[in-house]
Amino acid sequence: MIEVDNLSGGYGASPVVKDISFTVEKGTFFGIIGPNGCGKTTLLKLLTGVLPNKNGFIYIEGRLLESYNRKELARKITLLPQQPEVSFSYTVRDVIAMGRYPYKKGLFHFFDETDEKKVREVIRQLGLEKYQDLPLPSLSGGEQQRVFLAKALVQEPSILILDEPTNHLDVSFQIELMNLIKELVNTQKVTVIAVLHDLNMASLYCDQILLMKDGRRVSINEPNQVLHSETLGEVYGTALERKEHPIVPKPLITFQPTDFGKKTKWNLQQYDERDMWVVESNIYLKTLTTEAGKGINWVKRFEFHKNFHVGLENQSSDKFMYTVRREIEHGKQNLIKVQKDNLHVLSLGTFDRENVLGFFINGYLGESEFFQIFMKIGQWLSSFSSPEENHDPVILLAATQVNSEVSIETIAVEMKEALIEIAEKKNKKEENDENLYEKG
Repeated sequence: MIEVDNLSGGYGASPVVKDISFTVEKGTFFGIIGPNGCGKTTLLKLLTGVLPNKNGFIYIEGRLLESYNRKELARKITLLPQQPEVSFSYTVRDVIAMGRYPYKKGLFHFFDETDEKKVREVIRQLGLEKYQDLPLPSLSGGEQQRVFLAKALVQEPSILILDEPTNHLDVSFQIELMNLIKELVNTQKVTVIAVLHDLNMASLYCDQILLMKDGRRVSINEPNQVLHSETLGEVYGTALERKEHPIVPKPLITFQPTDFGKKTKWNLQQYDERDMWVVESNIYLKTLTTEAGKGINWVKRFEFHKNFHVGLENQSSDKFMYTVRREIEHGKQNLIKVQKDNLHVLSLGTFDRENVLGFFINGYLGESEFFQIFMKIGQWLSSFSSPEENHDPVILLAATQVNSEVSIETIAVEMKEALIEIAEKKNKKEENDENLYEKG
């Protein structure tokens, strides 16, 4: 559909875009990302013929871009700029109808039934019926952007070029607009080329991404292959972190504020409060547990109830609550605590079974490291347990995420040592209880 071969161009003697090559197939959502000033908008102007190229070639459906006249090109490519002109007071319908200009011939541009049918179709497709007779300036930013998208669509282009289409829109309008554009790609096989500043929007909606820096191509591929923390950090000049989306197979990009966790020293308090043991942190801890339905959260207060209680399921998102399940409630609940250099461990259980193991870690754990530690704990517990002990305790991991100097290996060593110490304390208590029984 579009082939760009060693393209260079810009505004002066020195090109802004330098030796870029890529191909965009029909029905592809193709995103262009990169820092400010890297040449993204200049590349769009070269693709639409607004700027002449200094070197290289652009092919549109097998033909050189220069071989198209302006109206021919307008029937192939439509550009939706960053900030379309909205100072005029035409109605929404009039603005959309202007998109039919490339199909008019001669001095008198009559609006025929074909034009009318296409305008009605696009107004209905984008849900603009109730706005069609209103002046364009009376609409919100998101609604205006939908109007300009409609104006572009009545041109019936095979290629839709967008320059930061979600700029200045709130999140609901951003999602609405990007969903509309993605639907055009999927249902009508429109080819979309979009400059996007939001890396997560690019990841979630684009089939292919071109990453640019200083006018040159850094990487081009599917989002999973382009959006790597190290590459993005080098291109944008700031530390970025990649996470995986919880539902769709696309990466999400985030970052850490520079002052996070640096001003406050971690303090963990442990105390009895009526019928529960409480562990309270002065900072939020990233928490993952094997308890069903809890997932990853940021928590400051942890409540471990000593006996079964009804009605504890409605817990707040910033508080972890554990209550003994009715089917395993028997005997007195005992608490064993162990402290290491970078670790506090809490073991809650009865005489013959462990119900909860809580690990409070002064260190940083990546998401994969959380799961690695869960596996290690499972292996350690299996090696410590006798064959007849067939129950699994709830395991809680809570990490400060600020002490990155401590390695995962150091944390694992301290965890294993703590589990051995807990087992020794339990055995010692069991022996003391048996001696008391014999004396009695």
